[in-house]
Amino acid sequence: MKKITFLTLLFLTICLSVDAQTTDQLLDNFKILLVESRTDFKNIQGEMVEKDATGKIMYYSCKPTLGSPLEAICLNSNDNTSYFSAKYDYANTNELLKASEILPGVLDVVNAMVQSGNYKGRDYTNSQKVGVTELKDLDGNYILEIETGADNTYLRITVFGKSWGKK
Repeated sequence: MKKITFLTLLFLTICLSVDAQTTDQLLDNFKILLVESRTDFKNIQGEMVEKDATGKIMYYSCKPTLGSPLEAICLNSNDNTSYFSAKYDYANTNELLKASEILPGVLDVVNAMVQSGNYKGRDYTNSQKVGVTELKDLDGNYILEIETGADNTYLRITVFGKSWGKK
């Protein structure tokens, strides 16, 4: 009985450690996303996982992950734009915990970018009562948005590709 319990615990530990990434690794992945956004994520784009109903927006897996079960590189053939988006649903305890681990570090990176003088950032609440942290370069091109859903129901981190521009 002890042997079966030990083997079960060993198996669970190995399975959980294979996919688990530390907060530092996730923050490194976030920094990679920022760099790769300059090439519209071409170097880190994985396999296509889904198309929208019109076939104009395609969703691809992304090689570096932010630990969210709902994340993808999105390519829109209507206007040839791309972005990476990761969403954490706070109704799921694991997603809430992952978001609370990664968000402070992401905000530290964003604040450092603004303090460098090469970017402009602002925080505001939109008409749907969603809290938004926005980062643009000095030319007004979108770099990223961080959304905290109304009533703190989710966190979404979106990194825009170079193609996004000033829209």
